[in-house]
Amino acid sequence: MKRYPLWKHLLVATLLVLAALYALPSAYPTVPALELRGASGPLLRDAATTLLDGADLAHAGGRTEEARAFLTFDAVDDQIQAFRLLADEFEGEAVVALTSLSSAPAWLEGFGAKAIALGLDLRGGVHFLLDVDTAFAVDRFMGSAREVLDGAFDEEGIAAEVELRPGPVLAVVLADPAQLRDAVDLITTTEPRLTLLEADGTIEGRLEGLALEQVIELAVGQNVETLRRRVDELGVAEPTIARQGDDRIVVQLPGLQDTARAKDIIGRRAALELRGVDEAASASQARIDRALRGFRSARTELMPYAGGSGHVFVDRRIIVTGDNIVDASYGSDEAGRPAVHLALDAVGANRIKAYTRRNVGQQMAIVLLDRDTAEVISAPRIESELHARFLIHGGGMDVAEANELALLLRSGSLAAPIDIVEERTIGPSLGADNIRKGLGAVTGGFILVAVFIAAYYGVFGAVSVAALVANLLCLTALLAVLGANLTLPGLAGFALTLGMAIDANVLINERIREELAAGEPPGSAIEAGYARAAATIIDANVTTLIAGLALFALGSGPVRGFAVVLCLGIATSMFSAVVVSRAFADLVYGVRKGRVREVSIG
Repeated sequence: MKRYPLWKHLLVATLLVLAALYALPSAYPTVPALELRGASGPLLRDAATTLLDGADLAHAGGRTEEARAFLTFDAVDDQIQAFRLLADEFEGEAVVALTSLSSAPAWLEGFGAKAIALGLDLRGGVHFLLDVDTAFAVDRFMGSAREVLDGAFDEEGIAAEVELRPGPVLAVVLADPAQLRDAVDLITTTEPRLTLLEADGTIEGRLEGLALEQVIELAVGQNVETLRRRVDELGVAEPTIARQGDDRIVVQLPGLQDTARAKDIIGRRAALELRGVDEAASASQARIDRALRGFRSARTELMPYAGGSGHVFVDRRIIVTGDNIVDASYGSDEAGRPAVHLALDAVGANRIKAYTRRNVGQQMAIVLLDRDTAEVISAPRIESELHARFLIHGGGMDVAEANELALLLRSGSLAAPIDIVEERTIGPSLGADNIRKGLGAVTGGFILVAVFIAAYYGVFGAVSVAALVANLLCLTALLAVLGANLTLPGLAGFALTLGMAIDANVLINERIREELAAGEPPGSAIEAGYARAAATIIDANVTTLIAGLALFALGSGPVRGFAVVLCLGIATSMFSAVVVSRAFADLVYGVRKGRVREVSIG
C-alpha cells in the first residue's frame, strides 16, 4: 500500500487540533448576564456591584473591557431583577442590556475561540416582522417636494399654485401659461426625480421607476438604522435587525420578554417638529369650527393639544425637524416638571436661532407626530433667542413619558410608519428545551449511525466513525468562527450532515469491497477505493451544495439558518470523507511493514 504523504498527515492533524480548539467553547453552557456600556468598564462594574450588593442580589462574577462591563448570574430571575435595578439607576449614564455569556475558560478567548451564536428559537426572546408603509414615505417625499417647489416659484417670481393630488401627483397650475418653460426648467433643476407631463398650462410631476425605488429604499434603510438605535437604547445585546424583501424588516431581540414596551418603542414613529403658531386664527372659534368641518388652509393647519385640551393653528412650514436632533435626555424645568433636554445640529441651531430672534413674544408649537396622529405637546411663548440646546415640556408628561420621549428622539424618528404583522415570544425555558431536544436528536443519530457502520464495516467502519467525529468538530468550529447563528432548523442541518457524511464513507467502503472482490491486493484496493469514489462523492455533494446556496439566497429566517449549516456541512463532509478518513486508514494499515495482507471491511 502506498503511504499517505507525511505533509498530508501533518496538515490533517493541524486542522483537527484547530477544529477541536475552536469547537471547545461550544461545549460549555451559557449563563445569564448583563452588559453595561458607558465611559469606563471598570467603573461601571464597581458601581453595579455595589448596587447589587446593597439590594441583596447575587451575581456570579463578570469581566470588564475598556468601555464595557459584564456581570453573570446563576439564574434568569436574578438577571431580570438586576436588569430592572441597574437600568433605573444608570438611566442616561450607561446602557444596560440583557445578554448571555459562555462559561468556557478565559484562556480560550486568547485564541479568539468563541461559542456558537444561538438563534432566537434556541436562546429565547422576541421576534417581530414589520411591514413598512412605503406609500407614506412616497407621500412624505411628494409633500416635501411641494414645499420646496412652492418656495422656489416665489423666489423666481413665477405665479403658480402647487397642489398635491392623489396618485400621488404634484400639479403645478400656472397663472401665466407663458411661464410654462421657465417653470419646467425650475422643476427639473429643483427636483430632478419627478417625471413631468405638460398639458393646458398645468405641469404634472410623478415619482416613477428608479426614482420611486430610491425613495422607498431610502425610507426602509432609514427605518432599519433607526430601529437599531432604538433597540440599543432598549437594552438588548446582540439583536438582529435586517431587511426582508422590499418593504419588510425582521427584528429579533434575544433574552427580552417585555413585549409591550418593545412594541411601543419599536412601532412609534415619534417625529418631532417645531412650527410657528397663528395666534389670531387659534383665538377664533369660528375658524376652528370651519377647520374641523374640513376646510383646508394653504398656510396653516389645525392640530389638537396633547391631552385633548383644545386646538391650535400651526404653520405648515417647519422650523426644525427631528432629523436635526443630535441628543435628547430626560430632565426637569425650573418648576421641577418633567422635561426633555434637546441638542440640535448646526443646521437646526441656525434655523431655531434665526426664527426665535425674529419672533420674540410669539408662540412656537412643539409638534409630536405618530402614525395616525399629530398633536401639539406644548406651545410656549418665545421669551428670548434660542440656541443649539434648550428644553421642551408640557402635555402633562410624567417621568416615564419624558424618559420614553427622550429615548425616541435620541434614536431618531422613523421615515415611514411600520405595522407589526408577526410577533413571536420564545421563553428562555422553551429555548433551553429546544437545545436539549435538538442535541438529543443529533447525539442519538450519531450513536445509531456509529454503531451500525462499525458493526457492518469492521475496522473501516471505525475509521468512518472517526471521520464522522472529525466532521462534527470541523462543522462546529466553522459555525463558531464565522459567527453564524445556529437555529433549530440548523440543528436539523447537523443531523442531515451526519447522513451525508456517512453516505460518502459508505461509497468509499463499498468501492474498496468491489476492488477486493475483483482480486485486487488489499493495499491497492484501498488506494483505488478512495481514488475512484472521490469523483462520485464530489459530484453528488456539489449538486447538493447548489441546492443549499439556492435556499440561502432565496429563503429567509429559519430556511437560511438551515441552508448555512447544510452548505458548511457539505464542505466538512467532503473533507472528512475524502481526506481525513484516508489519513486514518493510512494510520491503521500504512504503518505496517511489508504488504497489507488483510483488510477488515465487513
